[in-house]
Amino acid sequence: MARIVMADDGIAFDGVTFENAPLGGAETAFVSLAEAFARRGHAVEVRNRCRHPGRHNGVLWAPLERAMPAAADLYIANRGDKLLPLMPEARRTVFWIHNPARYLLKPRYMGIFEENDPARRLIVLANHNSDLAEYWEWSASGFFPVDITNEAYALGVNYIIYGLTH
Repeated sequence: MARIVMADDGIAFDGVTFENAPLGGAETAFVSLAEAFARRGHAVEVRNRCRHPGRHNGVLWAPLERAMPAAADLYIANRGDKLLPLMPEARRTVFWIHNPARYLLKPRYMGIFEENDPARRLIVLANHNSDLAEYWEWSASGFFPVDITNEAYALGVNYIIYGLTH
């Protein structure tokens, strides 16, 4: 049968949690699918934020921090796009999302600090999916609501002030 690896970087849960406490729909579906694969004779390993590492109902649960298996026939990355590159040697990779995919487009603000220390100076700042430049560019056209363009200008001024003072 197939070797299947599943990963999730959301809340802490595992097969034991599933039996003893309420879980959300995505977590319930994840556990149910893992156990269904195991019942069909597949070797199933899960990497997530589990509280009870070990084998449960035929599924091997291990912390996400533990090294991923070297290979798999099927790798399922659950909800988190950052999980996708964790199994480059998998024969097939599936990105399983449970809601409309718009949440993947939410704005993200990322920075690189001097010597990788958040207490030090911020030297690079990136706005991903925030449309900051478009809000500035089109602010006089009325294309975007005033409150959004005002927030974009405020963020830009904060960037400038930070750059001048640090």
